[in-house]
Amino acid sequence: GTASAAGNLLADRLTLAYVAFFACCAGDTWASELGILAKSHPRLIVRPWKVVPPGTNGGISGVGLGASAAGGVAMGLLHGVFVP
Repeated sequence: GTASAAGNLLADRLTLAYVAFFACCAGDTWASELGILAKSHPRLIVRPWKVVPPGTNGGISGVGLGASAAGGVAMGLLHGVFVP
């Protein structure tokens, strides 16, 4: 009935929130760990014209952005493969 459908909707939303949380965590970790390997210096996210040393909080690089996206996609794919 309606209670069952509402329970399934809630379960689906909680699962999505759970996966989204871990996708963000993976993206952040992959960006931090792999972005530091970029050959070019990162730029400050709030002042993109300013070049900063690798490892600076708020510094972004193309390698880091790619790694972040890959981490999020990996979590989404893992969810899609292992959760029916």
